[in-house]
Amino acid sequence: MGEGTGKINLEDTPYLKIGAWCPNLIFIFSLIGLWGAWMTYTLQSYNNAQIGAFFSVLAIGFLIIGPIIGIIALFYLKKYKFLFTASFKN
Repeated sequence: MGEGTGKINLEDTPYLKIGAWCPNLIFIFSLIGLWGAWMTYTLQSYNNAQIGAFFSVLAIGFLIIGPIIGIIALFYLKKYKFLFTASFKN
């Protein structure tokens, strides 16, 4: 095996490889996370809010802030479950 140059190429980072490999999947996960955020904001469905928070963790958002916020959202959803209604509000 040859000796390397000691430099890190931007093409070698996993973040860029995932972005090049499956941008559509990341976009779909982000849309599901956005939908779950709307369910949380309107307090309509607890289960849908959990699904959205889970998919926001899977989506690699802008500067990896989305997954961190998604993990925090999962903890807060459990704490504030009583605020959600069982049916849609009119």
